[in-house]
Order: sequence, then C-alpha cells, then structure tokens
Amino acid sequence: MRKTSGKNPRRLPMTDVTAEIGSRVGFWMRQEWPRDTAKLAARAFDASERTAEKWLAGALPSNAHMVAMMSRWGHRFVAFVYEPVVGTSLRPYALAQELKEMQGQLEALERKIANAAMDEPLRPVADEKERRQGLARS
Repeated sequence: MRKTSGKNPRRLPMTDVTAEIGSRVGFWMRQEWPRDTAKLAARAFDASERTAEKWLAGALPSNAHMVAMMSRWGHRFVAFVYEPVVGTSLRPYALAQELKEMQGQLEALERKIANAAMDEPLRPVADEKERRQGLARS
C-alpha cells in the first residue's frame, strides 16, 4: 500500500488524485464528443489540438481551460471530475443544476405544446366503430 500524505489515510496521494482528475476530464470529453474529440475540444476551449490530445491522455488542463470547462458543463462536470478530492459533497449541486436544466426543458415543451394548440386545434380520434361507418358511407 502506498504511503499517503495528510492525516486522512483513505485519501489518495496527490499524484494519484491529479491523475484521476485528468482521466476524468478526458472521459467527460469523450462522452461529450465521441468523434473528433481532440479537434472539437480544442475548438471549444481555444486550445491547440495537441493540447486537447494531452487532456485526453490524462494531462490536467490549465486553470484557465478548467474554468472554461466548468463554465461550459457546470456543476455536474465539477462534481464528476473532483469527486476523488471532495467525495460526493458536490452531488447536491450537480443534482440542483440537472433539475434546473430539466425545468427549462419542461418549460420549452410547454411553450411548444401551447403554440401547437393555437395553430391547429386537436381533433378527437374516431373510435373503430365510427371509422368503419365512415368507410362504409364512402
């Protein structure tokens, strides 16, 4: 067992923590952009493609790039990436953000439904008997 730093023996050594954080950043990017990951990450964060490839290989982004990633992906990203350091203490913030995003999606759907209802009123669907009678009359 490796010797740990600090008073908490369950904590990973700092080199293991940074490696874990780096691999989590790369994992997140691959989930976000399954194809052309390095190219799209470089474009999104104003970095070179080589730098993005290093992130995908587990290198930690610079502070400026990490802040840009946090701004883009929010609390869920932060909670996922920093879990080895802070444990699950950020989970409520991630869930709160997810709830906020879902509320926004719900509001957008409600507006879409309201607009569709104004455009064309819904007509009840005829039951099978009425449909047959209508076909027989034709």
